[in-house]
Amino acid sequence: MKRIRELKRVDVEQTGEKWTDQASFLQAYQHGDYHEEEPIWYQLALSLSDKEIEDIALFTIHWLIVGSVETRSGERLDTLMTFHEQMVDWLQSGLEAVPPFLELLDRIKAMIIEAAEQYRYPEWAEALRQYSVLHIGLLHRMRLKTHSLQEDYNHDVERIIRLCDKG
Repeated sequence: MKRIRELKRVDVEQTGEKWTDQASFLQAYQHGDYHEEEPIWYQLALSLSDKEIEDIALFTIHWLIVGSVETRSGERLDTLMTFHEQMVDWLQSGLEAVPPFLELLDRIKAMIIEAAEQYRYPEWAEALRQYSVLHIGLLHRMRLKTHSLQEDYNHDVERIIRLCDKG
């Protein structure tokens, strides 16, 4: 990050015009150095510790159980229990990128989105964002591509926020 006075100095040098601190600051974020910054979520996902992975997995399961009645029985409960056991296995010995585990990660994402669409609480957007960090972090550790998944999550989170605002 640059100090505002440095942003201002660069603006003056490039344009030859006088700039205020406020104008240089806004320029940097709207059109300049910082207008295309990657969301920090993606960067965090690539550097998660095992403890952080565990905490996000526990949060995800907890949120799905307390936030959605439908996950407390039947197939959805079975999916959460399988996810729990797979996460324990992954944390203890690491799992390879096997299709059943990858499909399970996608099913958990779908469960969060379905609950968000049904209940329309703004907290579901945060739950999905946190799960995206876990999902991307796990795939990164398995050496799988994650960039398009980040874009998908960003789109889904924005959609849920708009849905909840209408809610």
